[in-house]
Amino acid sequence: MNESVSLFNIGFSEILIFGRSASIYAVLPVIGAVVISLMGAIFAKLKKRDVNFAFRLNLLFGMGLALSMLYNKYLVFDRVILCFVFPLGLALIYFCYWVVALIFKKDILYILTQANLVVMLFPVFTQMGCFHAGCCYGKPYDGIFSVTYGAGSDCSCPNTPFFAIRILEALAFLILFILVFVFSKKHMKKIYIPLFALLNFAVYYGGMALGANECNFLYSGGKNYAAFVSVVLLAMAVALIIISIRKEKIK
Repeated sequence: MNESVSLFNIGFSEILIFGRSASIYAVLPVIGAVVISLMGAIFAKLKKRDVNFAFRLNLLFGMGLALSMLYNKYLVFDRVILCFVFPLGLALIYFCYWVVALIFKKDILYILTQANLVVMLFPVFTQMGCFHAGCCYGKPYDGIFSVTYGAGSDCSCPNTPFFAIRILEALAFLILFILVFVFSKKHMKKIYIPLFALLNFAVYYGGMALGANECNFLYSGGKNYAAFVSVVLLAMAVALIIISIRKEKIK
């Protein structure tokens, strides 16, 4: 396979910040924490809510997520456990935001909508971090939308073209964030919370299904269970949309 056909060629996984070497995998989630805080503040202003509270809330959780990503990079989990790290983490975020709403006596739907913004936008930065690091790559692929990692990256198979799945996954999460922001800006609805959570999970497992077998924690015995899980979650999201539309017509 010819390396020159790759759209992306990444030879390193670290950058220099003030003369010090830093992992791109660690830097991008920190940037993501700041961005989601700003977007949450903008959303609060549009909804005429407490801007400072929204900024501090999202910055706190965003930095917590960034630290957890850095911590997770150096942990060795069992493959079965890794299958559930992402969904359990997202469920914990929703729960924590719900608790915050109760403690500070805020509108629960509004606070959970802020959580929705966080869980849709933050993965954009984590996936880009994975893409640059080369730790999670797609299936071997020598077409135009491929990425080749050099020896200076974290990729275990350097100089081999892979499908750039993390770019595609980051784009999917970005689209979900835009949809959540636009829809919730007009009307905050309870159905948006489970709907976009399901879509978020579907994108996550869909990306896992298109990843290399060693990066697919639901690949076992020659079977790709991640693809099945992603399709089921997507079907559940579609069913939820249909049910919601029917209820609106009845009203």
